[in-house]
Amino acid sequence: MAKQRYEREIEEILQRLEPRLPKPRAVAPRRPAVGSGRGRSWSLLRLAGGLDPGRVMLWSFGILLLALLLQGGNPGMARPVALLGGILLLTAYVLSFTNTGPRREMRWRGRTIDLTRPRSPLEEWLWRLVRWFRSR
Repeated sequence: MAKQRYEREIEEILQRLEPRLPKPRAVAPRRPAVGSGRGRSWSLLRLAGGLDPGRVMLWSFGILLLALLLQGGNPGMARPVALLGGILLLTAYVLSFTNTGPRREMRWRGRTIDLTRPRSPLEEWLWRLVRWFRSR
């Protein structure tokens, strides 16, 4: 009985607040890119969709498969295509060792989470000093 009363009160409150709630947008607004007058950055990385090592490796496997298919019909064209696929495969291998993606800030309930190990007071003081110098 008490549970039904609470549920009814919650439904009444939601019905009263419904006209005040903002309507959800279909698409989030796009922020203009930094340093771009038109709001878009047409850099090579943006056109390529970013240099993700996994994506580059998939492209290289696709190109190597294309070279394999070309070998039967046009062997003269298969060698340069295979060479391009091999170069892309090596590029993906090298990219896998670099930190190409931006560091994502972890957040929970609007607060930043720091998952690094706890530091001693001296390490914490030095770390704050380093962050202060980097922010300048």
